[in-house]
Amino acid sequence: MPLIRNSKRSLTSFDILLVSIFALFYWIYNGLWDGSGFGTDLTRYYNVFLLIPDNLNLDAIGTVLQLDDKDAFSLILQYIPKVFGLSFNLLLLIIIFLYYRSGIHRVKKLANKSSSALKLFTIIIYSFLMLSLVNVAFRQGMSLLVILIYLFDPSKNRTRRGDFFSDIFYAIIATLIHLGTIIVFPFIFLREYIEKYRRYFDFLFYIIFILYIIGAFNSIGSYILGGAGQSFLALIRAMSNTDSDYVVGPTLSKALSIIVPVVALRLGTKRYSSTQLRNINPILIYYQYIMMIGMGLSGFPYHDRILIIGWVFLPLLLALPFLNFMVNLTKINSDRYRTAS
Repeated sequence: MPLIRNSKRSLTSFDILLVSIFALFYWIYNGLWDGSGFGTDLTRYYNVFLLIPDNLNLDAIGTVLQLDDKDAFSLILQYIPKVFGLSFNLLLLIIIFLYYRSGIHRVKKLANKSSSALKLFTIIIYSFLMLSLVNVAFRQGMSLLVILIYLFDPSKNRTRRGDFFSDIFYAIIATLIHLGTIIVFPFIFLREYIEKYRRYFDFLFYIIFILYIIGAFNSIGSYILGGAGQSFLALIRAMSNTDSDYVVGPTLSKALSIIVPVVALRLGTKRYSSTQLRNINPILIYYQYIMMIGMGLSGFPYHDRILIIGWVFLPLLLALPFLNFMVNLTKINSDRYRTAS
């Protein structure tokens, strides 16, 4: 069996089995199956889940909506499985499964290739991301799962009115689940103009990155709050936690996570097919857009809650460089074998 073969894009029985095994492993290993691995944030979400009624009637729905006036729709999404008898722990397992499944499905469509190594690579990267998306920022994780599944699909045509409004619809759903996702909307409207002036957009990205790593945005928080007031922090409520010991400004790990996917894709551009480049392009410019906002707000604590809105596509951005690496590795091993023979 060849290491890499053309993909039919749809998930096979092997894919579902692979995803199920890793989802169960992640769920059990991280102590999510019995709650022993719940941290402070997840415990708070669990306690709210316990307050959600499990009977189906209008009074129960009213009770759910009163539990949280900011992200009430996320509670409705938790209310539905609870009515059917699902526990909070099983809900976590479903979300983990959907992240793995959606990630592999998107990667197969993106690369237009099928590779067992690529699937494993995708699962591993999402496992690290889910430490934040599931174990900590649970509601934001549900919101970004909607973005991952439904937005920037290469099979869609952004020039078709139906596909454009489809993106708007799912962005609304994601925002109702978590208000911070509202920053996706400007990109949907500006995407066509960004692609038209792509060279300037890329130049702006690198300029902002340089300013970010030298700490130019560290004190910008006070200026923003002076102009917009505390209401600005309602978008990402964790950013209002000024009493925390969170290190604002750039860190090496964040800087590398921001720039490596972009540089890795740029370096291998000539090695990718036109289909692969067309598929990755909307995801890449979306990623750069979110990273620029996150870097600009790096003077706030927990600004990585903005960065993760772009990082949810990180495994997809790294897929093509990884696939190219595997092709080169296979070629090198083949040449060595022929030389030895």
